[in-house]
Amino acid sequence: MKVSNLRVGLGLDWGNASPGAVLWGAALPDGHVTIFDELKFQRQTAKDVADAVKKKCKEWGLPKVPPCACDPSLLPAKQGERGEWIGLTLIRHGLPVSRVSNDRKNGWQRVHEALGVDPMSGTPWMTVHPRCK
Repeated sequence: MKVSNLRVGLGLDWGNASPGAVLWGAALPDGHVTIFDELKFQRQTAKDVADAVKKKCKEWGLPKVPPCACDPSLLPAKQGERGEWIGLTLIRHGLPVSRVSNDRKNGWQRVHEALGVDPMSGTPWMTVHPRCK
């Protein structure tokens, strides 16, 4: 699949003690979405994760790292807090993260709807490539 001409976005679930993952998703011209790749990590620095994401984006022929949705806990909620947050370290190393809601109830509802079948094509609105375990 050629992804450089599609709208691509990333989703990040940070992990340290538990594994974390970055997913690559592409919006197809027909309105469907496919999750086409993943990166799993554990006990890695934010810089190492950002570097691995940039490398994989380059392998896919993406001209730049796409926007990356992350849990709001990775970015500071207010100015003046001490220390660098994981999200800010990711941004500093070239991974453009932004906070999204982590409302699980609405999130699961959206995933459920995305896995529903498009009546015109008979396929789910969202599919996951087999390379994503």
